[in-house]
Amino acid sequence: RDCPAAADQVRRLLVIAEANGGGLPGTSHVADATGVLHAELAELHMRAKDFTAARLHADRAVETLRARAAEGGHTDSPSSIRAVGTRAFIAARGGDLATAADGYR
Repeated sequence: RDCPAAADQVRRLLVIAEANGGGLPGTSHVADATGVLHAELAELHMRAKDFTAARLHADRAVETLRARAAEGGHTDSPSSIRAVGTRAFIAARGGDLATAADGYR
């Protein structure tokens, strides 16, 4: 329920992941952590009704996770698809229904 405090903790993890080449120490998904943490920040900012920051993090999550999927020869991954859904939901909550509809296609 304390979205600002949770966002601060996720930001700290994001700094660690970025310094570690995209992953968190001790995980097997080396490059996925940065994108997943951006997705988590997007959701936390959305709950706090900071739609601008939520959209920014959602865009970064989609970009990062799709790039990671492309490295494996895929267009999307389960994580990037979830991030696209989060971005569409944030767009809808912010009143941008055209972008939201495009995200759900």
